[in-house]
Amino acid sequence: MGEHVLVPVGVAGAATALRVTGLTASGVFDGAIDGASFLAYIEQILVPTLHPGDIVIALVVGELQGGVGTIHLLESGLRTDAAIVPEPFGADNVVTTHAGVTEMAISTIGYSRHTTDRTGAADATDQMMKAIPAIKATRFRPNTDDRLPDLPLLNVGGIIGGRGRDHDLKGPNFTSDYCTVIVDVRFPPGQSAATVEEDIRALLATLRMEEEA
Repeated sequence: MGEHVLVPVGVAGAATALRVTGLTASGVFDGAIDGASFLAYIEQILVPTLHPGDIVIALVVGELQGGVGTIHLLESGLRTDAAIVPEPFGADNVVTTHAGVTEMAISTIGYSRHTTDRTGAADATDQMMKAIPAIKATRFRPNTDDRLPDLPLLNVGGIIGGRGRDHDLKGPNFTSDYCTVIVDVRFPPGQSAATVEEDIRALLATLRMEEEA
């Protein structure tokens, strides 16, 4: 098994890596290090010192802005046997098994009428208030990963109702004809955003049949 290798960001005209045995692959540059010079350091100085079994820790940016650093590594051709993600606890509590996450908007559609004559009205907000407990009780396919036994977890984190798909709130004297909730689901390995959506769609289809019956 190779030794651990830490790849820090080069600063002040120098770059180096740290093994458990000490510094290695050190380089000095004429001037401050930019992206091009650090890439040259990685390719020309660090990579030749690596051995099979080494674990390389890559420090990347933008994990809370869409993972731009990780995406750049992957698009550059980097592939690993495994990855450790320290988010959201930091390096003091590294998570070796991570949940997936997906978010979605679910809407109910009604028919708006003035409060003085609700003939034929269908209140989308009333429909959603009936739907929320069922959505929270969605029966997802079985979790086969015993490392994360509490997953999947579903949370309805926001709701807005009004008139039209823009949820116009200027006419509270009319019944709502469009209501939307924002749902967050954390799911275990073996499931995906697609399977989560399938399970929720199955639940919604059942609700629709019950409503129409």
